Amino acid sequence: MNKGIKDRIADSWLSMAKSRSPDKITVQEISSSCGISRQTFYKYFQDIIDVMRWSFEREVRNAYSECMKIDDSDRAMEFFITRVIENDKILRRAMGSSFHGQTREICESAFRRIVEEDLCGRASGFAVKQSDMKILADFCTHGLMGLFMQYCADSEIDIPDFSAKVNRLINSAVKFLTQPDNQANL
Repeated sequence: MNKGIKDRIADSWLSMAKSRSPDKITVQEISSSCGISRQTFYKYFQDIIDVMRWSFEREVRNAYSECMKIDDSDRAMEFFITRVIENDKILRRAMGSSFHGQTREICESAFRRIVEEDLCGRASGFAVKQSDMKILADFCTHGLMGLFMQYCADSEIDIPDFSAKVNRLINSAVKFLTQPDNQANL
C-alpha cells in the first residue's frame, strides 16, 4: 500500500473541508486535486467517509505521538488542544453536515484509542480492574469530546489554564481508581 497516496488524498480532503461542508466534497474533486484516477482513489478508500475517518484518525494519532515526546503533561495537553483547535472548523463543518453521525463515531473512536493509551500510562503500576478502566475511558472519551466541542471554538480560550484543568480532572479520576480504599468500594 502506497501510504504517500493515502496521505495526499487525506491532505486534499482536509484542505477542501476547511472551506466547505465535507458532504459536498466529491471523489472526483479529490482525485483531480491529487492527480489520480477515481480507480486509484477507490484502491485506497471506500468512499468520502472512509477518507474522513482515516484523516481524523491520522490527525489524532499524529498529535498524540507528538504529545508523547513532551515530558510535561500540561504542555503535552496544551499541544494536543492546540491541534484540536487548528482542526476545529473542519470538525464543526463535518458535525453540521449530513455526515454528523459518522463524524461523531469517528471522533469517539479516535479519541477512545488515545484516551485508553493515556490512562494505561497514568495508571501503570497499579492494580485497576479492567471494568473500572473501561468506565473511566468511556467517561474521559465523552467528557473530553464535549469539553473540546464547547471550549475549543472560543477564540479567547486560555489554553494553558484549560489544559491544566483537563489534566487535573484526568489525574484525579486515575488517582481515585488507583487508591486501594476506593477500589474496594467500587
